[in-house]
Formats: sequence, structure tokens, C-alpha cells
Amino acid sequence: MNTEITAEMEREALAKKLKELLKKKGKTQSQMSREMGIAVTTISGWMLGEKYPSLKNQQRLAEYFDVPRQALLSNNVPSLTPRTKRVPILGSIACGEPMFCEENIEGYMYDYSDKLTNDNFFYLRANGDSMMPTIPNNALVLIRQQKTVENGEIAAVVIGEERELTLKRFKKENNTIVLLPDNPSHLPIFITDSQKETIQVVGKAVSYTKDLES
Repeated sequence: MNTEITAEMEREALAKKLKELLKKKGKTQSQMSREMGIAVTTISGWMLGEKYPSLKNQQRLAEYFDVPRQALLSNNVPSLTPRTKRVPILGSIACGEPMFCEENIEGYMYDYSDKLTNDNFFYLRANGDSMMPTIPNNALVLIRQQKTVENGEIAAVVIGEERELTLKRFKKENNTIVLLPDNPSHLPIFITDSQKETIQVVGKAVSYTKDLES
């Protein structure tokens, strides 16, 4: 089974779930389109299993049908082969919470288990264009969890009291850490020795995938 087939299975399973929920709600696709403010062609694509909704639209669907968002996702794939693993997609990291607690997980991706040598992987959605052209905006970046990276590698870093996850190229110069954007229109972030407690390297970027669907 390849990645495309797995994605197709997810779309078809979600389409089936949406049809069940729409029937239970007693609404048509046109009514759903008007009430959600989403184009009927987009909704039709979801219902036909041709497209997969973004995380934002998954949440809107969950609110429209008054179900937890995980109810749309947890059984999306009818059967996973032993070679397939579910990898969490992380957002910001809540203060005091473990990295992979439910509060921090926005959704899941399915990937080959032989690509993931252990369980210490997660996805992070690139937010903005600071790492372009290397990593495009809205790409899902696969991160291998590790506490250190080499100079020049792209790291997932938790910054500040808000514990927000960000992607930057890591560089250490003497007692200063520099987090470099690949986009020259953005400024680097300088972390002095006295500020090191404000950041935490949590992993290394190893690949990304770009979702072109609605």
C-alpha cells in the first residue's frame, strides 16, 4: 500500500462519515453549504471522497454536526497495515503539559512504519513563509524528536513562555544561538547565553508534505 492509497482510504471513510452525519441532521448539501458558508463544490468534493478538509474545516465540520473533531478522524482508515503508523500533528505546546497530550494534538497523519524507525516522530504545520523556499507555508513537516541538532539543520524549537513551536535553521556561535529563517525577508532570532532557558530544541525536520486539498 502506498501513500496515495492510504490518502484515498481516508477520504472515502470521511466521506461516508459525513454522509451519515448529514442524513442524521436532516440536511442537504446545499443547506449545509449555506449554513457553513462553504462553497457547495468544496462540500461535494468531501462527500465524494475527492478532497480532504483542512484542519480548520475539520473543526468547522465538527461544530456543525456537534461532534468531537476526533469523531471525524479516529476511524477514517478502515484497516491499517502493520507497515502504517499514525503520527500526531502538533500545534502550540501548552505550558506544563506533556508534548503529546490531547490539548497539543491537532490531528493525525498516516505514514509508513519503515520510514519511522521509532515512535519519536510528529508532524508540525509550517505557519508562514519564514522557511521558504525550503519549506512552503502550510506544509506538514515531519519531525524526528531529539534534543540537539547540528549547525545548519532545521529544528523544531519551543520558544518563550507561550511555548510556541516554530521551525528555524539552527546555528550556534560561541555563547549565542541563532535561529535563522531561510526567507531573507525575515529577521533571525538571537538567543544569548542568559536567555537559553527560553528555548528548547524538540526535534529535527526530516521531510515535508504539502496538502493541496481544501
